[in-house]
Amino acid sequence: MSHRQKREAKSAHRRSRGEEAPLTKAERDKIIKSAIRQSFIKLDPRHTIKNPVMFVVEVGSAITSFLFVQALSAWARLQRSSSA
Repeated sequence: MSHRQKREAKSAHRRSRGEEAPLTKAERDKIIKSAIRQSFIKLDPRHTIKNPVMFVVEVGSAITSFLFVQALSAWARLQRSSSA
């Protein structure tokens, strides 16, 4: 029995027991690409405004990120001025 025949026999056995066959690399890649695409679509403010909780979380994350970058730049300026 060849390797391919063994693999097909295992898949048939799994299906007969109600289990799903393992995904191929192409199928996994397709699922991952779809999931990434959907995650960016769900981050769109036009989509999140329909869910007030997620909208507030998104706005809060944007504000926090802005304040973090601002604090980093202030810290870097402080470090430069104290070393001079």
